[in-house]
Amino acid sequence: MRTMVREKKKECWQEFCEENGEKDPWEIVKWAKDPWHLKATMGDLTDTANISLKTDNDKKNGLIRDHFEWRDDGRKVEEGEEIEQMGRYSGVTGITIEEMKELVRKALAGTSNKSTPGPDGIGYKLIKRVLNLRLGQELIGEVAENLVQGRIPKEWQHSKVVMIPKPGKDHSKTKGWRPINLINCIGKLGEKVVADRLQESGLLHRHQFGSVKGRSATEAALRVVTRAQRCIAAEGVVGWNFWDVKGGFQNVRVEDVIKELEKSEEGRKWILWVKEFFRAREFELEWDGKVRGKGKTNIGAPQGSPLSPVIFLIWMAPIITKMEEALNNQWPTFDLELPSYVDDLHLGVSIWDRIEARGVPMDGVLEKADEIVQRITVENHLPLEDSKHERLVLRNKRRRKNKDVKCVKWLGIIMDERVTFKEHWKARIQKARAMLVQFNGLGNSQWGISATSWRQIYTGMIRAVALWGSELGWRGQRDWEREFEQLQYQALKKCGNATHGSRIELVTQIAGVESPRMALDAAQARLMGKIMRDTTAIGDLLFEDGRGRRAETGREWDEFGQEHTVGPDGFTSVLTAIKSKAGVLKEEGHERISYGGRVEKVEVPEVKLQAQADSKAEVWVEAINQAKEYCEATGVYTDGSMNEEGMVGAGWYMEGGKRQGGVTLGKLVTVWDGEVCGVRGALEDAPSETNVLILSDSQAAIAAVKNVGRTGKARTADLRQVLMNIKE
Repeated sequence: MRTMVREKKKECWQEFCEENGEKDPWEIVKWAKDPWHLKATMGDLTDTANISLKTDNDKKNGLIRDHFEWRDDGRKVEEGEEIEQMGRYSGVTGITIEEMKELVRKALAGTSNKSTPGPDGIGYKLIKRVLNLRLGQELIGEVAENLVQGRIPKEWQHSKVVMIPKPGKDHSKTKGWRPINLINCIGKLGEKVVADRLQESGLLHRHQFGSVKGRSATEAALRVVTRAQRCIAAEGVVGWNFWDVKGGFQNVRVEDVIKELEKSEEGRKWILWVKEFFRAREFELEWDGKVRGKGKTNIGAPQGSPLSPVIFLIWMAPIITKMEEALNNQWPTFDLELPSYVDDLHLGVSIWDRIEARGVPMDGVLEKADEIVQRITVENHLPLEDSKHERLVLRNKRRRKNKDVKCVKWLGIIMDERVTFKEHWKARIQKARAMLVQFNGLGNSQWGISATSWRQIYTGMIRAVALWGSELGWRGQRDWEREFEQLQYQALKKCGNATHGSRIELVTQIAGVESPRMALDAAQARLMGKIMRDTTAIGDLLFEDGRGRRAETGREWDEFGQEHTVGPDGFTSVLTAIKSKAGVLKEEGHERISYGGRVEKVEVPEVKLQAQADSKAEVWVEAINQAKEYCEATGVYTDGSMNEEGMVGAGWYMEGGKRQGGVTLGKLVTVWDGEVCGVRGALEDAPSETNVLILSDSQAAIAAVKNVGRTGKARTADLRQVLMNIKE
């Protein structure tokens, strides 16, 4: 009987995978084994005071007590009671209703349809569906009107808190469960608009990362690592301190935030709205799929709000500035930086002078720096997690045993004292393999989900886990590539009817997945693309070493005014290695590609030809002639392609082949980079007194040009020049 039951279960599972896996493999993944035990049910708990909690009511009270806070002296004012005293800020946004509606629509376009709705059950997907109907227009108008008036309806702030188990924690403790705050999406839509505006208010610290557009965790880590590698290459010494803020957003004080907003013209526009944002909130508490009661809090900024991280950064910015001033006063000759990622703080101490570096006890410097930082955090009511404080002194000397190498984990990246990242890539590959094992029950080449679905799961989940932080693994990528290749081979055998022992290259080709080397290179290319699009985060290190001197070119290092050869690879930092492969440098006097920066916004006109890829030549000629007649333009053709060596080329010629040109770009640039470069060359060659019709077969290139025209931020110099030519 048991055997029959098992066989029947297996048969039903296989049918379920085959029927549903093709149209949506992520629905199948939800029913796979739970590698992080996120589906665990809540048993008896023990709170932080070591009190046993057995009933649902006791658990509810214990979870609220340990995860949230209510102060009797905190805010209790209901909506509308402070309108009179805050009236001096009302109506100063300087934004009309129509302009605000456009901002709301833009914020809605940037939301995910898969975001979980709040207690009202209205998600972003539903709002987008009714956007063109009367209901949607009235909804957008209501959100815009409340934003202009600095008002937040209480319904917007209703929320539901769902408790989920923390991976790797003791689930018999209240602190082993994480509260997920689900706020009504209509309210979050208004908060997104305010968050976007406050990011441009100039109130953030220059080295704050996270929850800020164009400033990701990888960029924060790259900045820290690049400065350290360059300092060590100059025979200096580097020390790192790491801290974590205890309680996160709950520490934010509304009076301190208002004081900061007063310093900025944009900030002053939203003071009334931010005060409403900080009022007391009630929420439903749920676990194991059932609402267990209600709670309330009047402390800090709410979790789950898109505005809370920005408010937290604004509150943190002056505290970080105080830390910098105190540390620089203590060591005026040291090179100090305090980059942070939301509530994760980092201090980098670099001593570039090799003579001075030999005489400085870096461990003592880090200990003294910790005392200074701790004193300032106490003065500003910013508690730090003592158990999460770590320090690391970077060394350029090899140890006899790898187990003696000291490591710290920051932003999900394991950093060792030699900055090789070997421990990091081993951990990522191991985690990806564990995930692959959990998904083994989804099928193979004989049954279960389709080969296409397997490919989606691999590229969307397993490979993403393995590649996290790979952009920084400059020296260790050879080993990383080998292990990654084995992981990819094991995963892709399932979708290609391949037997054990099949050639790795053949399995990869059949599955239609990039080779490990190409995937690693593409990750670095994407990172360099983000840096070049907005250079405020790390762009200063592209051509300077971190102390105002010229950075290494890839072959030489500028130290004390003299140049000398460095290393077998010719690079002293991962940023320069990526920069060279991405073609940002000049080689033998020939500029390959360089970063762009800001450019004046301009509307980019677009004409779609009435022809398809398989259309006959006469159809294309007719379509081009119609477009030329419509634009009153001269036709200009462009092209971007890749040769066998992996170099991307760009070429162009005018109608009739009268004028033509071309250029070769770097290995890590994309084909659409070549297309854009061709557009630039064609525009520069074309006569300025006539309209020009640029023909491009790259939707990505066209989208990139239009995006720069809309945002004013150019990833490359070619994009910037194209927009300048269009404007002229």
